[in-house]
Amino acid sequence: MTDDMKPTTKLDMTADVSLQLLEQATDGVVIINERNEVVFFNPAAEKLWGFTEDEVIGRNVSCLVPSVYRADHDSYIYKNRKTGVNRIVGTSREVTFENKAGDYISGEMSISTAL
Repeated sequence: MTDDMKPTTKLDMTADVSLQLLEQATDGVVIINERNEVVFFNPAAEKLWGFTEDEVIGRNVSCLVPSVYRADHDSYIYKNRKTGVNRIVGTSREVTFENKAGDYISGEMSISTAL
C-alpha cells in the first residue's frame, strides 16, 4: 500500500463539518465569543431555553442565566479569563436555568474552551 492510500487515523474536521455536528446534537450547545456574545445556538438549546436562534445570536450570554445572576455574570467570565483559573471549564455540574417563560429548569452544564 502506498502512502497516499493509507487510511488516516485522525479525521480532518472543517469548521463546516463541526458546526453541522453541533447543529444536530441532542444537547443544547451555546458558543460565545470574547465579548460574551452568543454566536451559536443549536436547535436543542432553542428547545431548552424557549428562545429562537434569532432572539439570542449577538446578545450577551447572560440572557440565558437566571435573572438573579445576570448583572454579575460578565464579571464571573472575565475573572475566569483573566486569572486562567478554570474552576468550571472541563467539569460538569447540575445547574438551574431560567427559560424564556421565566420558568426554572434543571440541567447539566459543561463548559469547554477553544482557541
